[in-house]
Amino acid sequence: MATYNIRVVVNENRLKKIAEIIRDIGLKTVYVIEDNDPQLKALKVIYEKTGHIGYTCLLAVANALISYKLAVKGEKYWTEFSKYMARTSPEYKRVFENIKEFLVKTKLNVFALNSKVSRLDKFLKSPIAAEIYTSPQLYKQDLEKLRHSIAKAVSADPDAKTIVFSVKMFYYAYCSSTGERPMVPYTIPLPVDIRIATLTISSGIMDVPNIERLRNKALYLLGRKTNNIRKVWFEVSSLSGIPSLNIDSLLWPIGVFITKNIPQNILIHKTLEYMKNMVKNGRVHVVENLILELLKHH
Repeated sequence: MATYNIRVVVNENRLKKIAEIIRDIGLKTVYVIEDNDPQLKALKVIYEKTGHIGYTCLLAVANALISYKLAVKGEKYWTEFSKYMARTSPEYKRVFENIKEFLVKTKLNVFALNSKVSRLDKFLKSPIAAEIYTSPQLYKQDLEKLRHSIAKAVSADPDAKTIVFSVKMFYYAYCSSTGERPMVPYTIPLPVDIRIATLTISSGIMDVPNIERLRNKALYLLGRKTNNIRKVWFEVSSLSGIPSLNIDSLLWPIGVFITKNIPQNILIHKTLEYMKNMVKNGRVHVVENLILELLKHH
């Protein structure tokens, strides 16, 4: 794909519209969705079976750091991860071998396996890994410090998708293990992946006029303009009063079917049905409105 003279356009009216709906949804409903997120439920299973908060949090962070280009959807991957880890002994010295065995035996995350194992080893030998295991409560009120410490441990950009995702998974792990929600700062961006890039286009918030087809537009943004995506969702966060990391908890499940090549009406129906189970006692009608707006230009 030639990339010269390619413009990226931000539609401020669409951005404000989406922010207004998210503000109306509110954090309480976002928390309901988070509690029903298969990824949070998966981490809860690990804690319930092992009884170790630090072990659960460390597994969450370590696995998130290597969770990219999976062989299955993220929801299924984390469910299978939890089933496997729930049977393990919560020893710090066994974390590396436990995750490595899971990767090799299940074959659900084999892309660039050697690089992932190497990254895992590097992280687990760092001081931050030991701290997460022994004293996860230290980071309950300072997820920003956690983000930069994890990034330093693996020599990565603090804004990188897997780094930010690892912080989100720590948040999920701590919440599911203790019943307490860590404070999410507004300074942490959401993890930008293909779902988020596609939703950013299909919502009408951003467009790449020179490129045809939704998927190609999303791939271009993901490959070359990830910071632009972060910026528009930071703006949505600021206008809605909800941190980007929590907004991701809304967008991720809404985007569960978005990369499939299915007609818009079927996509909307499937997404609505899926989200009804996620929201449950929350404000379903407001989330339905968000779904319609996010998939408006699919």
